[in-house]
Amino acid sequence: MYLELVFGSSSKLNQKLLEKGVIVSPIDASKFCGENYSSTIISADVYNEEEFIKAIAENIGTVNFSSVAFERCKHAEIAAFIRNLEDVQGLAVNFVYNFFDGVIALEDYDVINSITYEDVVKFAELYKIKNRAIFTIKPKEQVK
Repeated sequence: MYLELVFGSSSKLNQKLLEKGVIVSPIDASKFCGENYSSTIISADVYNEEEFIKAIAENIGTVNFSSVAFERCKHAEIAAFIRNLEDVQGLAVNFVYNFFDGVIALEDYDVINSITYEDVVKFAELYKIKNRAIFTIKPKEQVK
């Protein structure tokens, strides 16, 4: 939820960067984690690479959202979970995939529902780190 609140399509940062013409399309932020590791990818189609990188660096690890915005995001996550229950094949694949990691996919509702604003604020602290890698993918004709 933290990434959606700070970098999601309805976040203040995303709207600001779109209005300023820094990005072409909304920011996408994804987190991948497992036992003893995690990785976050923040991406967008960008007009101004330096401005985008600066904005991400300034905002990652911050709490620039209200408890009301958090509650709205939480309800959206619960709604997405419920909508995903309609995809029986996807649910089966997700269930098997997560089962081997010791996660019961059908417990996601309880997990999402138990998250508090304070939990998300604490989670933001995890992003105040120095270990970051930045890379860009450019069309072949732009490579010097």
